[in-house]
Amino acid sequence: MTSVSTRSKARRLLKPRATPPIQPTIKTESSSPRLTLSNQSAPRAPDDHLTAGNTSDEEFQDENEDFNNWSGFQVSRALPRCDETKQTLGNLMALLNTPNAIDLDPEYQRGFCWNKANQVGLIDSILQGYYVPGVIFNRRAETVLGVRRESLVCIDGKQRLTSVKNFTDGRIPCNDRDGKKWWFRQAGDKVRCRRYLPRSAQQEFLRESFTCHQYIGMTQDQERELFQRVQRGSPLTPAERAQAKSGPWQNLARSFQRDFPRVAKLSDCTRGRGYDKFISSFAQIIEGQKVTAEGRNSEVAFRGTGNWAERYFVTDLHDHPCNPEQEARLKKVFDRFDELICLHPRTFANDGLDTTIALAPVEFIAAAYLVSRYSDRSNAAMEKAIRAMRRKVRQDHDDNVRRKSIVWKTLLASMQESFDLVSTQTKKRPPPTSPELAQRRVRQLFGLE
Repeated sequence: MTSVSTRSKARRLLKPRATPPIQPTIKTESSSPRLTLSNQSAPRAPDDHLTAGNTSDEEFQDENEDFNNWSGFQVSRALPRCDETKQTLGNLMALLNTPNAIDLDPEYQRGFCWNKANQVGLIDSILQGYYVPGVIFNRRAETVLGVRRESLVCIDGKQRLTSVKNFTDGRIPCNDRDGKKWWFRQAGDKVRCRRYLPRSAQQEFLRESFTCHQYIGMTQDQERELFQRVQRGSPLTPAERAQAKSGPWQNLARSFQRDFPRVAKLSDCTRGRGYDKFISSFAQIIEGQKVTAEGRNSEVAFRGTGNWAERYFVTDLHDHPCNPEQEARLKKVFDRFDELICLHPRTFANDGLDTTIALAPVEFIAAAYLVSRYSDRSNAAMEKAIRAMRRKVRQDHDDNVRRKSIVWKTLLASMQESFDLVSTQTKKRPPPTSPELAQRRVRQLFGLE
């Protein structure tokens, strides 16, 4: 009798409670650009997980008292309030189509990297009712010209939101049970022979929902910390992990990537690679400055890697402070870099080189170092040296132009050879003609002497 009663009680405790359905809404105020995600749900029920495994009321009471005893405990660092809502895909797509409503690309966020198969797989999962992880936002507020504006910063869920938008914009299809492709709508005028979802199926898809976790007023440092925590189970590249960190040098690299778009586009910028090129260039330039300042005749070692950037700008930050003078020197370097692109476009042209991108990362770092080391030379001399350097490294290392010491030595030797040759030619030039001799030659030319 006792065991039957105990089992009945356990079943009652394990039975999930019924909760009222959540009615998602999106609030917009016509007089203000304020945007919020909200829900009209009942108050959250208390957790029942402590009761599930207990068959004794006394044991449950003791554990509950211990669980609620917070005396003397303080959270080391608490985040702001987080509201959990369910938002329909229609609401989320409307926000994505509203300018400045959702920011999918904060500085620490990875680029969009899902291939077509991953995107179609997500759409099929939504249509078939499979679980899809939620989305994390932070609601930022700023005042511009006296007008308060709010936006939602996407901390986690960019790949999913972008995939859904690509589907609703007609860029990718979904599959039916027979494996046939269906498209949400027509995208462009050049597509033919496609099956398009009927209106009822479109509306049904837009009524599907994502769980949205919305923080209110997190700082950017808190956003970065949360981003790193939620991505620990995802295959982030080393460059993406480095990009998510904060610090003076990291902020400078991100600002340079933003302020020098022509320089950044010389090579691949996806998945944190743009940030990595800039901060690795900083490390290499600073290594060259150290060799020059110490008066060493030794060859400048290669330091243009993420590991060395981590060592210089995180571990040994006190030895390499990011002061205004250093920032000004680096800005001058990349101003000149940008000037070369604008005034001497052939500097970085492939011109027969067997490559699909303008610069490999190690070539980018070498070019930045060259501009810094030989800043007193003319743009024409720099153009000639960079072109010779790229031809030499492609000739010697073929398809293995990577960030290795042996490749760096080839690049360094080439730039030294170019500028040593320029210096030698300059020394062999005859001295300029004196004004008196020039006037005499003019008089002789016209028969006056």
